Amino acid sequence: MRGAILDLRRRPAVTAGIAAAVLYFLLPAVLGRDYGWLAQRETYRLMWLNLLGAHFQLPLETPKPLPVLLAGLLGSGPAYYALTCAMVGVCVAAAVRLGKAVTGSIWPGVIATSAVFALRGMFIGYVLTGGIEPFHAALVLLAIVAVAGGRLHLVSLALFGACLCRPETWSLAPIPLLLTVVAKRRLSALSLLPFAAPLVWVGFDRAMTGDWLYSLHVTRYYRLASPLAASPTGSLSGDMFSALSTVAGGVPLVVGFAGLIIWSWKLARRRPAIRTTDHEQSLRSTRYLAAVVWLAIALPLIASWGTSLSGHVLQMGRFHYPAVVLLTLFAVSCPFFLFSSRAPRWSVLALSAAIAAFAFSPRDVTESVERARINEMRATIYDPIAGDVKHLVENGSAEIVIVSGRQLDYFAKLLGPANSWKLLSIREMMYGARAIPAGARSAVVAYIEPDEITDPSADSVIQWVTRAWPTRSVLVPYALFGSGQGGVWLVKSAPQ
Repeated sequence: MRGAILDLRRRPAVTAGIAAAVLYFLLPAVLGRDYGWLAQRETYRLMWLNLLGAHFQLPLETPKPLPVLLAGLLGSGPAYYALTCAMVGVCVAAAVRLGKAVTGSIWPGVIATSAVFALRGMFIGYVLTGGIEPFHAALVLLAIVAVAGGRLHLVSLALFGACLCRPETWSLAPIPLLLTVVAKRRLSALSLLPFAAPLVWVGFDRAMTGDWLYSLHVTRYYRLASPLAASPTGSLSGDMFSALSTVAGGVPLVVGFAGLIIWSWKLARRRPAIRTTDHEQSLRSTRYLAAVVWLAIALPLIASWGTSLSGHVLQMGRFHYPAVVLLTLFAVSCPFFLFSSRAPRWSVLALSAAIAAFAFSPRDVTESVERARINEMRATIYDPIAGDVKHLVENGSAEIVIVSGRQLDYFAKLLGPANSWKLLSIREMMYGARAIPAGARSAVVAYIEPDEITDPSADSVIQWVTRAWPTRSVLVPYALFGSGQGGVWLVKSAPQ
């Protein structure tokens, strides 16, 4: 035991990663949350079941192969949440390692990850709800740290995993091959592995839905079915950096770019080391590391800008968490670049911490905690009327089931694969993305307020259904919640 503790002291990055993972795993207990309702990835579970031969109508969510595989193997809830916490640990360990490689100190990585994963607050919500962001950031950072360690096979494997999390990361697929060429290493099939990610993605879509381009189609459709607008065509400097500053904080974002430029300038001025024929050593070159860091930030942003040219694809700052972590790391590293040899160590650390403090957003912290509470509530909120909905569908009283878009996975599981195709979300109907069939004669509406993307009242939902119904209709309460804020209604076409 004592030997293990001493080993951890010698490996501060691993120690910091373990500490972060443990703290995040204990966070729900501190907040009074039920571990059984954390990281509810039921949408991914439905996708997994479709891969195994089921035929559910899938909720409005873009499939991502890696999390679908993990949700299929681990299920939703505690196990998935534990793995998410482990990914936070990998993020922290990788950032500490990278910060040490860049500045010679472990503190930039510790300070930067504290800013992104705790002070900014948004990340807390993504972890508690089992979001893909910790996996995406961990795998990209792991790949960059592997470059610093000269471990090219790990670079390929980590980037392949990241490419199965977010399509923007496909732009990083050439990195292992480029490193192989410039470092004059022997070409390995693993260097080409990240290029296979798009093929895996479309094959996954085909096996799951029968549509090779399902992810692209559902991503475009999501914009139509939501009150969210795609970024204006070509708006890279505007909307893209505005979205990044929302996630990272304005000061860390600007200072981060400045820190990255200063570090690159210092490397460019440094005299080149004596050439060596040791290809393993050449791959560890700090200049290679700098090039990969720049590529890891720039290429996904350029890829996002490129997709925005279509005017159909939503762009959000959370899609670029690896860039956010890297820029925050270089922001808090700025004092180390400029003053580490001129000022007392405590003053350098204080200035670094002051930069990180600009990331602090109490509102984001509060909203993330509240989001976890609301997600826990939503997991069971429809249980009292679930039996009524299922009965009305199975006995033929309802041809269509109109529910909150947030609850499509809940009702799909409730109704089963065949009847899941009767589901229609309120937002699809409200925003005209999908009309009620002209020949529809009956439907059931299940809703409790507020449980939709615009949080309307139950009365508003009833009015929307009545307006959208293709003929004059009669709407009758069937089973109401005791709170009076929602329930189940039967809709029938009125006699003409």
